[in-house]
Amino acid sequence: MKEAPAKFNLGETGNVMVRNIKYWISYRGYTSFESFAFACNIPKSTLSQIINRSRDPRLGTIELIAHELGVTVAELLSERPGASESSGNR
Repeated sequence: MKEAPAKFNLGETGNVMVRNIKYWISYRGYTSFESFAFACNIPKSTLSQIINRSRDPRLGTIELIAHELGVTVAELLSERPGASESSGNR
């Protein structure tokens, strides 16, 4: 029997990741979270759950998001100087 991928809790790093995702989505010119989810080939409900912090994404999903945004996973999970809560809000 194949084991399911291990789940992990991002904690505060998840909050940093969400701020960065919002920033990069806006910076890259996506007009909505829905258009970005489509570009990543992930369900918009999954992206919404990640953004709303009701679920932590699997590593593969983080990699898809980072790739589409043109950043590394490390950049997506790292605090950026000058980052704010309102970056990228729509």
